Amino acid sequence: RYDKPKLNPLDTCAVLYTSGTTSRPKGVMITQGNYVWSAEIMSRTQGLRETDRHLVCLPYFHINAQTYSTLPSLAVGADIVLMERFSKTRFWNIVQEHKPTVWSYVPALTKMLVMEPPGPHEKNHSFRLWGGGAVATALEQKFNVRTIGWFGMTETITTPVVTSPIDPGKNRAVGFVNPGYRIRIVGEDGKPCGPNETGELEILGVPGISLMKGYLKNPEATAEALSPEGWFKTGDNVTIDEEGYVFYVNRKKDMLKVGGENVASSEIERVLMMHPAVYEAAVIGIPDNVLQEVPKAFIILNPGKSASEQEIIDYCKGKLATFKVPRAVEFRKEFPRATLEKVAKKQLAEEESEKRRAATTSG
Repeated sequence: RYDKPKLNPLDTCAVLYTSGTTSRPKGVMITQGNYVWSAEIMSRTQGLRETDRHLVCLPYFHINAQTYSTLPSLAVGADIVLMERFSKTRFWNIVQEHKPTVWSYVPALTKMLVMEPPGPHEKNHSFRLWGGGAVATALEQKFNVRTIGWFGMTETITTPVVTSPIDPGKNRAVGFVNPGYRIRIVGEDGKPCGPNETGELEILGVPGISLMKGYLKNPEATAEALSPEGWFKTGDNVTIDEEGYVFYVNRKKDMLKVGGENVASSEIERVLMMHPAVYEAAVIGIPDNVLQEVPKAFIILNPGKSASEQEIIDYCKGKLATFKVPRAVEFRKEFPRATLEKVAKKQLAEEESEKRRAATTSG
């Protein structure tokens, strides 16, 4: 006789690892209850119906494909269109053949689609909804599709901040707090932030249900990130406007300290991306004898475009405060990547440090 094991909602059933773009990856314990929660909340978040078809082209070792797409689709009886891997050249042909209605995307994938020459199906397709980091009116106009913003991490299981499909949304806004969560934005002084003030996003949920159970074999990291009351420190800076819309700013650790001034790498990167020759940009800090740390930009150019280091620096001078302008520019054909095609800035910084050590030794 075989007796089925008794399962508790708080039993760990999976361990997913964080991307480790700015620190060493940590194992996030996902429970039975987490997966049930994700199916319920994400089907509501996207307004999924039995008639939907969810396109999945992100890796299954990541929380996105599991809890944003697959589990909520299974919960409502929707279909899943599974791509073995994302292909910018085959994307619209696959869409035309299999007629998906919903897609969870990351910016790296839509950048590739934008770079492709216009095709016959990019505005004539079956999609009703794309979910990603923020409402993107440029994508809506180019591809004739509705976008909703959402913020989520492996540790939060689903999306504590989201734009409802019935909300017209606001360009570049993530959205409002999702049912089942509470949020607060905390400044460096530990006090709540007011409208349009930048601070760290903290999320209140239930560990093991709407938040992770904890980090595998790492109680110190768990205690640092997750309070006994259930407040999770995301490590991400956001702002909230007078209407209550949340806007993503940057990763808290992705800040430079230039002559004592806090500088967000993302602010410099946004300016660099406005240059017509720039396809993608990443900024890290490099040592400086006077200011201790200054920005360095790594650039991937658009196909067929050219630019010099001085041209890029001069372009930034008219759009950024002097101390925020990159002191050096390095052109690359590709960037080191972590999961979901995020730029692995930690590796960029390590490569830069090694290059400087080698130059010092040879000198």
